[in-house]
Amino acid sequence: MELRVHDLHLLEVKVVAGFINYKICRLFFQLQASESIAQFRRHIDFFTNLVGMPELAFEHEAWLSKQ
Repeated sequence: MELRVHDLHLLEVKVVAGFINYKICRLFFQLQASESIAQFRRHIDFFTNLVGMPELAFEHEAWLSKQ
């Protein structure tokens, strides 16, 4: 099984985006909780369909469950 480099980098991008989103949500939560929830929903909506290769779908689902 040979995976394309792009698909491996997609998982790295999602992990970094998850950390950044966590920090943004914490900041928004201190100011206004509704903004924090809206930011989290935008984050999930953006990354929900970015699965990549079917062989890596389990990693995408695991990443989503950790969000």
